[in-house]
Amino acid sequence: MISSASLRSLTFFLLTLVVFTCSFINRHEKLFNVEIQTNFQLPKRLNFLTKNQCPIKDVLHKDLSVFYNKNPLINLNRRRYILPYLRNGPNNQLIGLRETIYVAIRLNRTLVLPLFFKHSSDNQTQLTNTISSEHRIDIHEMAQLIPFVTLDQFRQSCNGQIDAVFRTREFEVKDYERFAEVLNVKIPTGDGISGKHATEYPINQKTERFFMFPPTKQEINKMFGTTALCAFHPYPFRNLRIKEVKPIGPPPTQIDLSSAPDEALYSAIIRYTKLPRHVKRMSAEIISTILHDDFYLSLHWRFDHIDWQKRCRQTNIPAARRERCNAVLDLEPDNIAQAIVTKVNDINDVINYVYIASPIAESGFVQEVRNIVENNSHLKVVTYLDVMSLWKTRYESCDWLWRDVNDLLSSTEMEICARSRTFIRSTASTWSGNVLHMRTSDVIPQEYLRHDTDILNLIQTVRKQKNDKKIS
Repeated sequence: MISSASLRSLTFFLLTLVVFTCSFINRHEKLFNVEIQTNFQLPKRLNFLTKNQCPIKDVLHKDLSVFYNKNPLINLNRRRYILPYLRNGPNNQLIGLRETIYVAIRLNRTLVLPLFFKHSSDNQTQLTNTISSEHRIDIHEMAQLIPFVTLDQFRQSCNGQIDAVFRTREFEVKDYERFAEVLNVKIPTGDGISGKHATEYPINQKTERFFMFPPTKQEINKMFGTTALCAFHPYPFRNLRIKEVKPIGPPPTQIDLSSAPDEALYSAIIRYTKLPRHVKRMSAEIISTILHDDFYLSLHWRFDHIDWQKRCRQTNIPAARRERCNAVLDLEPDNIAQAIVTKVNDINDVINYVYIASPIAESGFVQEVRNIVENNSHLKVVTYLDVMSLWKTRYESCDWLWRDVNDLLSSTEMEICARSRTFIRSTASTWSGNVLHMRTSDVIPQEYLRHDTDILNLIQTVRKQKNDKKIS
């Protein structure tokens, strides 16, 4: 078992290593065909003997049975299970979880709480590539909606073996072998793996890309209906054809599955899969301490070189993606700064702060935007660097934070953006999309929600306005 001190030392070393690597690549960008900039400042010392106590304790529970709820809003069959295997970034995983919960309800199956994985660009994956579910969602809230079991409880109830696979796409034996290794379960395939063959659903169907299905109970049972007890649902994401509706108003006191519309049910799932309470608490402290509880605008700048733009360097990409790539690669910090200032002026209200959320690798680009905005307006720009400075002071002794700091930083920034007066989102980003679900009229007055916009559209509008002025 790795000690707390050793873990924090290793975390410090790895974070320092990534900063050095980013700096090296930035100085030799032609060799790598990528420009990476970062001003990430690490704590000079992670004091293991600090007298300061972590202000938020008992964040993670060793035994999630403490969240057991005998009477959730929707009571499901406690002897039949569905275990999802999530993939891609944190927000894609959240969507996958929500879709699995919906499928579980329509099939009358208990959810198995899945593994959550860190983003592939997260340098802390060297420690572990998984992260506690309690850092991703409010488990207590989810337990008010549906019953769930842990992966260990699932293994015990199912004797460590899957007997049905609810496919979202085509999978090969090697895929199932990898899933089985990660989850420490058996997934019999009938191809050299001992045990009864696990039936793949939908039966005798093939797909070139993904299995898509309507949200009705009838259609979902047609796809995955079986009496098998222990089902596996790998890679759920955008397989469910359903309109995502923001949850508005007070939480329901009951849900009648026989009459609840599909969209209303999915909206309830969104409501009960919120960010964790400690993330909300940390974001509230940032809003109070750094943003001074003042009106502020937020921007999500998603288009980093390391992750998002890597597909732009590929030859065969969809036309819509190519169009977005061309639009992003053509932008300079001045374009984003002008868009921010123009938007604040259009809102015609007292906004004094701007929060820019972005991947760490974009910190150099964002700093240029910050300088231009602050030099040409009354606005004060806040970024993750300000958050890290606060955390190094307030949360230095919180091991649970520094072990997963990059992941928790992203979640905290989502909550900050959700609480902003106006939100400028990134095109086709699940991060931005999930923030929009959190921005309801219960939280933000409708008169401000109507100002929410997309950064690429905003920049295009600002350019057109400038051209029109030149013509006139």
